[in-house]
Amino acid sequence: GFTPGESVETFTIRVPIFNPYSSVDLDQNFGSVGFALGDGSQTNYLKVVAGHGGGNGGVPRLQVYYEEGDSGVIDILVTGTEDSDFNDAATNATDNSIFELYLTVDMSDPEAITAQAFYNYELTPGGGFVLPQPKAIGEPIPLQGEVLKAVLGQKTIQDEGGADVASSAVVTLLATSTGPQEPFEANFVDLEITSTEK
Repeated sequence: GFTPGESVETFTIRVPIFNPYSSVDLDQNFGSVGFALGDGSQTNYLKVVAGHGGGNGGVPRLQVYYEEGDSGVIDILVTGTEDSDFNDAATNATDNSIFELYLTVDMSDPEAITAQAFYNYELTPGGGFVLPQPKAIGEPIPLQGEVLKAVLGQKTIQDEGGADVASSAVVTLLATSTGPQEPFEANFVDLEITSTEK
């Protein structure tokens, strides 16, 4: 886990993966690959994933999903129909070309901390990124509740003895589906967290 320092204005999580549409089969039960920022539980998190919208014949999609207390807060879905660049990445990339997912958390206003997801992609391995800058997925999302507490370092958990101890924000790599399916291989290249200073 990590807790941003008081001087941090923004921090960005960057997760490059082998393009899941050219390197693995996600075409079952909403298979997806990406990461989540949260408090380390399966109850409070914001995830950014590249996946598939269902079974055979489903549509490739990007998803940004925010959950607090096991309840969905925001669910942003983007398919190639709405985004021609993403359609290019999902249909024309070859082999193990890189697909990058990002999440930038803006802490410049302590009363209105937001998170914005982005993506970028190669069409061929080592061929360079197609987009000059990562492209936004939806709009900025206001953080709240337990996820916000984790990001601010205000979260506590109980140790084995029942005492409250300080906790922090956690980034979790994800390769998952909504039900049983044939195992698929998710290849994560890196996980990087960088920040800017106020």
